[in-house]
Amino acid sequence: MIKVIKLDHVQICIPVGAEDRARAFYTDILGFKEIPKPQSLLPNGGLWYKVGDIELHIGVEPFQKEHSKRHPAFEVANLAEVRRYFEKQGVKTRDETPIPNVERFSCFDPFGNRIEFLERKPGRVEEGKRDVQNQFGRSAEAYVTSDIHAKGRDLAKLVEIAAVTPQDVVLDVGTGGGHVANALAPLAAKVIAMDLTPKMLEAAQRFISANGYQNVDYVQGDAEQMPFGPETFDVVACRIAAHHFPNVQKFINEVFRVLRPSGRFLLVDNVAAEDDEIDQFYNEIEKRRDYSHVRAWKKSEWVRMLEENGLVIEECYRFAKTFAFEEWCSRMNLPEEDKRELAAFIVRTPAPVRQKLKVTAEGDRVTSFEGEAVLIKAVKLS
Repeated sequence: MIKVIKLDHVQICIPVGAEDRARAFYTDILGFKEIPKPQSLLPNGGLWYKVGDIELHIGVEPFQKEHSKRHPAFEVANLAEVRRYFEKQGVKTRDETPIPNVERFSCFDPFGNRIEFLERKPGRVEEGKRDVQNQFGRSAEAYVTSDIHAKGRDLAKLVEIAAVTPQDVVLDVGTGGGHVANALAPLAAKVIAMDLTPKMLEAAQRFISANGYQNVDYVQGDAEQMPFGPETFDVVACRIAAHHFPNVQKFINEVFRVLRPSGRFLLVDNVAAEDDEIDQFYNEIEKRRDYSHVRAWKKSEWVRMLEENGLVIEECYRFAKTFAFEEWCSRMNLPEEDKRELAAFIVRTPAPVRQKLKVTAEGDRVTSFEGEAVLIKAVKLS
């Protein structure tokens, strides 16, 4: 079963020579931003648009039907307002079959293409964050002692390139076991260790206090809505946590907001391969092992999102990570039956995917596999 992780672009169609009518709808009414098509595709006609994090490709072909089932679906912030706006513009709308925790409707453009608009109910996002709290509340001590988290080469490199000074105020987002806060505490004036999960903060505080550092404060907070004022921190770090955030765009916006001008952002996270099949497989096994996992993004996606949100990338490093399967599953308290099913799923996956991830197995028993993490240093220029 294929699980789609992200929507890259949507292809819909209009009749030959209808670009001006398309612009009247997609540019003038919807307000989408038109982007240039590659030079090689210009003779084909049609239009390309940038819509949030995806692209909408409008191709040209002869039409035989009044309405087409092909459609894009766009998530919006206020569905009721969007619907009222369309109706004022004379665009007819219709209800769609209900989906749990999602409200949606659709309309048709002048060529019969169906366009869906949806809004996810807040309860769904909050439920996901409660999953994070429940999952990591049970695993707090395991993350303090985990070798990958406590001794990874990326941690030493993060400390090196952060260039923290004795005057700096540092924020560690998603502190987990407190390893970043612990490493930066002797270098900074003050460190704030923030996490969504109270039990994680308690574990981090025990760990850091035992090492003698008294300049660390512990704050329960949401990475997508940080409880701090603008331009509060000289350094913001987030290590091996962002793949649990439901909305990384909001997280990046918050990082930009709380950073002072010339402030540094240090991101470390597990990443997916650029190949879509391997990307989907890796995110699938992470989700099966940890129900609070949202998405490991590709390296290229992180670069784009950071740059599009006002941060300038200065340094980037890749780290291979070997996951011992038993320890990887046990850290999330995965039941034995689920562990066996996950191992069987990995063993049955196509050979090129297993080879890329360097899966080692004996029969249906998986021993280890290799993932990767990226460390990015970005700077807020203004």
